[in-house]
Amino acid sequence: MKFARWTQQALLALSTGLAMLAAPAAQAVTITPLTQELQLAPGADATLQFQFDFGSEPLTFIAFDFAVTFDSSQISVDPAEMSMSFSNGAPDLSGGETEINQNALGFHYGWATLGVPPYPSIQGTGLLSVKLHNLALSGRSPLVVGLIYSTPLQDDLEAVGGTFLSPVPEPASWMLALAGIGCFIVLRRRGAAA
Repeated sequence: MKFARWTQQALLALSTGLAMLAAPAAQAVTITPLTQELQLAPGADATLQFQFDFGSEPLTFIAFDFAVTFDSSQISVDPAEMSMSFSNGAPDLSGGETEINQNALGFHYGWATLGVPPYPSIQGTGLLSVKLHNLALSGRSPLVVGLIYSTPLQDDLEAVGGTFLSPVPEPASWMLALAGIGCFIVLRRRGAAA
């Protein structure tokens, strides 16, 4: 009789474990830049926007690390001037700890639960606005937004979105390009006349 009870308990534990493994995966978050590439004049300020799609079902999370990476020698971003709006209300992050770090490659904003349910959840879309200052672009420069998050069932899920910033060509560059096109046309006409 004890063997039968032990077998039932083992089978119950096994079936519970298999059910957890077969549980549906957390929905994927996507990050889409609203501008694929932005041309800016030297010293100009700009605002880039990224749309986050969290899905139509509530996404419960226990930790996340949100990062914005860029070349700080060409772009200046102040994390305090960033804003995020949510279509279905912002998640309640009061039950966790927050960490913000900034370095030469950008900054990250991390949050982790203190381990006490209920965990925050989010659904719908979010719009991130990133204000850029004192641009000194010398060529194409990427700005990448990334999110790594964990749910109660899965760790280290990722979403990434990025865009490029490039300088507006100066008048001298335009004049050089036009002069080159003009020379090409003159040489082509001379070749056709001969």
